[in-house]
Amino acid sequence: MQEKFPAESSAMAAARPVGSQASPASIEDEEGEEGKENENADEKDENVDEDVDEYEDEDEDEDHPEMGNEVPESQATRHAEVMGVLKQILQKMCDIEEELKKTRK
Repeated sequence: MQEKFPAESSAMAAARPVGSQASPASIEDEEGEEGKENENADEKDENVDEDVDEYEDEDEDEDHPEMGNEVPESQATRHAEVMGVLKQILQKMCDIEEELKKTRK
């Protein structure tokens, strides 16, 4: 008996690597345009570095630790386990999708 599977879900499409969705030509076009437009990129980068240095100096003056962002270790462990299971399920779904594509051809 052959199983019927629904069309590709948005979750499966979102899980697919971005590189597989973009054509090499579109990537090259973006890089080429970027190179032409950013002739003064070095000057802009220097300004950004100066801003970052100023921000880091402000952080060094703080003597108190951050509060409120801590997660209990058991909750973090459970979250990691759940994410691992979800990742396995998503991988199985992608494998099934690939098998379906092969059988349809």
